[in-house]
Amino acid sequence: MRRQLSAILILGLLAGCSWTRKYISGGDEAGFTTPQYALPGVPLGEDPSPARAAVQKAEPPAAPSAAGKSAEVPAKPEPVTAAEERAKYLDFHLSAAVKYYDKRQYRSAAAEYGAALDYLAALDARAVDLLEHQGSMLLKAGDIAKAGKSFQATIEKGKELKASGRDLSESYRKLGYCMERENKAQEAISNYEEALEFTTSKTMKDNIAQAIATLKKNQKAKGR
Repeated sequence: MRRQLSAILILGLLAGCSWTRKYISGGDEAGFTTPQYALPGVPLGEDPSPARAAVQKAEPPAAPSAAGKSAEVPAKPEPVTAAEERAKYLDFHLSAAVKYYDKRQYRSAAAEYGAALDYLAALDARAVDLLEHQGSMLLKAGDIAKAGKSFQATIEKGKELKASGRDLSESYRKLGYCMERENKAQEAISNYEEALEFTTSKTMKDNIAQAIATLKKNQKAKGR
């Protein structure tokens, strides 16, 4: 009886040791798997799985705070050339002249044409047209003396720039008219004759010829 009891105790002890080894080793036989966070050197609660490690590695760094973010430097504007600057102001004055003309403010229109001249290059052929427009506005405003000076300047500038007589025919005709209004008959006739030579319009030729004939008749009547 005593021997049987000893054998039972020995068998029980051996069985207990076998179960303990299975529990520690985490074998499938015990139905228990050691959790991954129980690996040596890994803090409790940290997931050391390769997938999580890859995600952590791929995550972009945190954006810098607003205080630490450097301000974007605005792009520098393209430098404006002197020619572009002149063109801008030239367009401004020409547009203003047209607006004043539409409002029948002829003196102001003449002033804008004069201001536009300052933004032309020395040999710019457009100066001839601007001077002629300026004179026409002064003529409409009734300022005969100043209009005549503008037409005279138009003709001189045209000769300087080698403009054709045809381009200057209108200025000769209007200067002749200004001279006629100022009772300068001979100067009027001389300019009318220049206009008559270069004018291509038949109607204009007839009108100029009639004006010349009238002036000469008046001169004859006054004994000049």
